[in-house]
Amino acid sequence: MDDELEHYCRQRLKLEEDRKNIQACSVCQRPMPENAAFCIYCSPPDSPKYASRTMSNFSAIVWILALCISFSGFLFYKHGGKWEELKAELPNLFGGEIFSSNFEEINDTENAPKVVILVDTKALNVRSKPSIKSDILGVLHEGEELTVLDKQGNWVKINFNGAQGWVASRLLKSEIR
Repeated sequence: MDDELEHYCRQRLKLEEDRKNIQACSVCQRPMPENAAFCIYCSPPDSPKYASRTMSNFSAIVWILALCISFSGFLFYKHGGKWEELKAELPNLFGGEIFSSNFEEINDTENAPKVVILVDTKALNVRSKPSIKSDILGVLHEGEELTVLDKQGNWVKINFNGAQGWVASRLLKSEIR
């Protein structure tokens, strides 16, 4: 009987020792296996909520303004507080590239790109008013170039054979030439 009692006591001590190593789930309080990351009865824990690393637009503007003011203050300090001297040297401060007026004015309107409106269907009815119920003045064919005078809803007013007419804008396309 002593052997049985000893065996029983050893098992009891072993169980108590094992219980000390067993973790309990923080949600359901069920025992979890040793070194378990999460309870098999509950879902995995939520990911840690990190603070947002993005910046609001307002905060970004405040930082940019603070940097600009700091840079201006540095320049003012560098020039000994002489504003007129700083203003005179400002165009040369960045090698003259930013503030220089080395851009030539382009007056070549003949070779400048222009937007052209073209008919984008095999046959396009030109109408007297911006409505499919109005009279047909004539027909334009695919690829013909148009001069747009006005726009009203989904209709475009154009010059047509010396008169003015209306065409559906969804049947037109534009190109840059």
